[in-house]
Amino acid sequence: MFTEKISLFSIAAKQYLYKFKASSMIGLIIMQLLGLGVTLNGISRFVFPSVIVQGYSNNLIFLFSLLWVVIIAAWRPDRLKKNIDFTLVSNRISSALSDLYLILTFCLLGGITASLYSPVLRSLIYWGGGDTLIIHEGFRIPLSVLGLDILSSVCYMALAGCFAYFLGTLYQFNKLFIIMIPAGIIGLMRQESMLKSLWAFFTQESSLILFLVKGVLTAAVLFACSVFLQNRIEVKK
Repeated sequence: MFTEKISLFSIAAKQYLYKFKASSMIGLIIMQLLGLGVTLNGISRFVFPSVIVQGYSNNLIFLFSLLWVVIIAAWRPDRLKKNIDFTLVSNRISSALSDLYLILTFCLLGGITASLYSPVLRSLIYWGGGDTLIIHEGFRIPLSVLGLDILSSVCYMALAGCFAYFLGTLYQFNKLFIIMIPAGIIGLMRQESMLKSLWAFFTQESSLILFLVKGVLTAAVLFACSVFLQNRIEVKK
């Protein structure tokens, strides 16, 4: 008889370490460099009679990083990947928790690096174009602004990652969702008022605390729904 108690979270942590060691950051690096290359051409251009104003932003780098997180998260519930968990001491809940830890790690890495590309982008423009062509007001980023950018980037990536994980779970639960999910997205896009309300709910919050509460609660509900569905998927064949 065994006297040692096995913790669910310790098992999930071991699975997480196993999955993290088997993962690669090459995809994130490629996506961010691709976003940087596109951004160097400028994202906005205003032509006046005597001057041309070129605008730059790291928004595209963030979007490319977000896309990478979404792809990775949507792929995690894949049946072939889940079958690997049967070689370890685990259950559906510990497997889902380890997936959550992994997605949050990717969101943390993606959010931090995407935000840090902002000073990198400014430095490249400074040294490449010359300081005489740059509007110096607001050129340097305060640490508080950079920290807020990192926090919001990680939160948005975590929210998108949990949503993608939920969609991936729906597809594994029933293959018909591969048709129903795009149809639902198209139907939602046609509901302009509802879409604007959802967009405003997550992007126009003035309070940082309320923004974090909205993001955490929404991500938690999506993850809980994913675990609920995974417990009803057939066992390994």
